[in-house]
Amino acid sequence: MDVSPEADDRYLTTLSSAGLLNPGGDERKVIEVGRLVCALLATGQGDVYEAAVLVHQSGEGTAREAGAIVGAAVGAYCPQYGDQV
Repeated sequence: MDVSPEADDRYLTTLSSAGLLNPGGDERKVIEVGRLVCALLATGQGDVYEAAVLVHQSGEGTAREAGAIVGAAVGAYCPQYGDQV
């Protein structure tokens, strides 16, 4: 998993472009959620659907937005799982 500042920037930029980043929101929490998505996928214990449920339950958006957040996380932090999105 890529946890570089550049990956964080890609993730936040993607979310912002999609209108999914709240101005003045806690970027650290948003980044943590994105990284948790990839950590879940890396364990093999969950898939992108379960990751979207996790995102939604964390309070980071509607169920529909959660899918976009998962896609942004995979694109920025763990592109090796891109075929699952």
